[in-house]
Amino acid sequence: MVDDLSIENEKLVNSLLEALRQSDEKGLLVRKLLGELLVSQDGISLLNVLKEEKNPGQPNQLSGGGGKVKSPSGDQWKTGQAVRRMSVNGRVIVVPEANISLIKEIDEKSREKYVKNSRVPLNDFRRFMHGLAGQFNGELSTIKDSKLKKIVLPVMVPHGFGLPDLPDKRADAAVLVHEGHWNGVILCTEVGGTAGEMSEFTPSGNGDEVGTGLLDNGEQVLLINVVSLLKREGFLVMV
Repeated sequence: MVDDLSIENEKLVNSLLEALRQSDEKGLLVRKLLGELLVSQDGISLLNVLKEEKNPGQPNQLSGGGGKVKSPSGDQWKTGQAVRRMSVNGRVIVVPEANISLIKEIDEKSREKYVKNSRVPLNDFRRFMHGLAGQFNGELSTIKDSKLKKIVLPVMVPHGFGLPDLPDKRADAAVLVHEGHWNGVILCTEVGGTAGEMSEFTPSGNGDEVGTGLLDNGEQVLLINVVSLLKREGFLVMV
């Protein structure tokens, strides 16, 4: 039996989908609204519908049972997994290599702008005679340059024990991370030139921290839950 709330939710979903189909410019506003809706429990069903609309018949990688978003947990991290090392406000963290869209060096002027505005325009990453889409991994790589250059992603700050609440003001790199259509930017220093492998993993839970791990060089690092970070502070890109 469908209650009145479910009917209203279905009407809202249909209206938003129709708005997305009709106008790219209006679609940007609608996508912002979707991002706000998705932080609520009812919003998870909206994401399911949107992903099914875009990829009918394909499994939903973000949604889980009970109206909650799946997050990387202890049983999803394993030894030998490819991770990327970086430092945020002096704390060494790693994120799964599979969740990285782009790593870009930034100068002092760009860093100050990103920290002040808490936003990173993708148009800043344009290069002469090179397209934007070809630089990215993940969903961003499938979007036309004409639309990519209009997208602005939020600066995200991982939460956890000993991690400051503000962006790294000494950052010399911007790491763009993604999970499905969710995207955001971590400002950091000391980004590893190549992906490393995790030799040990100890699960724990503190904010966005999934646990601690040892890299193949013996360095101990914090493992960051990219999904929880993106759900809280990221932007839903649907074009």
